[in-house]
Amino acid sequence: MMMLNSMPYNTTVHFHGIEQLNTPWSDGVPGLTQKPIQPGHSWTYRWTATGLNSGCIATAGLHEIIEVDPNAGWASLKLISAASLKSLMFLIDEHPMYIYEVDACLYTPLPTIYTGKRYAAMIKLGKPWKDYTIRDPDTQGDQIISGFATLRYQDSQDTTPSQPYVNYGGRNTPAVFTPLDDKGIMPPYLR
Repeated sequence: MMMLNSMPYNTTVHFHGIEQLNTPWSDGVPGLTQKPIQPGHSWTYRWTATGLNSGCIATAGLHEIIEVDPNAGWASLKLISAASLKSLMFLIDEHPMYIYEVDACLYTPLPTIYTGKRYAAMIKLGKPWKDYTIRDPDTQGDQIISGFATLRYQDSQDTTPSQPYVNYGGRNTPAVFTPLDDKGIMPPYLR
């Protein structure tokens, strides 16, 4: 990728989530792995993409509907955090998720989605066939901006509201809940 600096100050491009095997000079950290690109100059970033996954379908709408086949028993979601200053929370009503991969590496589950990371989560499809709200609440407190989508069981006609784990601002909704113990969590297929 060739970067032409048309700005009036030095810059670089730092790539989150791209493994830099044998190409540390293309990581774009100014003063550490690369000299800044001066105004009017260019730099070509070169790396070999590794750890890519096939079968990913990018979302394209303001309110995305992700349809799953409940007969499969499980679904896998790939999540990419494009946040710049915040960590995100991602939940599907009534469906526990098991994070099994971070930046294409098998990983112990994490409670939050960090800036610039790619996550893969397994979802057990054992609920009644209907629509379930996918929530991405902002829990930082400075500004409440939330995102929503729908997980739809294939051929479902039931659109009754699902039971959320959290409200619009990311606060727990059940009267009783178990706090996340990220040291003891393992996907059920590894237990």
